[in-house]
Amino acid sequence: MEGIPRTETIAKGLIKAVEYIEQNLIAKNEENSLKIDKIAQEANISSSYLQRYFKKFHKVTLHTYIMRRKMTLASYDLINTKDTNEKIAIKYGYEPNSFWRCFEKIFNKTPDEYRKNGIIEKEFLPIHIELSELENDKYIEKKC
Repeated sequence: MEGIPRTETIAKGLIKAVEYIEQNLIAKNEENSLKIDKIAQEANISSSYLQRYFKKFHKVTLHTYIMRRKMTLASYDLINTKDTNEKIAIKYGYEPNSFWRCFEKIFNKTPDEYRKNGIIEKEFLPIHIELSELENDKYIEKKC
């Protein structure tokens, strides 16, 4: 990648990483799970760069972003479907007990309490990234 500034390469990698994550939030199978190494491979950058720069630019770790996005989608399912908590947990790649703990950590309510309330309370929307400028060797993002 001669001639391309490293920051541009990393920025493009972050864009690809977010696109890949958003396309694979629903666990289709073990091969398709959202593992850091797989995301980095799809983004064409090393996993260490991916994790370091994701946190630097987005102020959350990659793991936290994935967890928040999955829990947001699960919260929609709890409100809008009659699927069991177990089915929703599996849909997003969680064991039921792990899902319960993770959901409660994010929303301060159990999935049952959340469903009973019937209102979407918190949403962690996808990060939208545009490679807008490279200024002073720094990637600048725009969020929608």
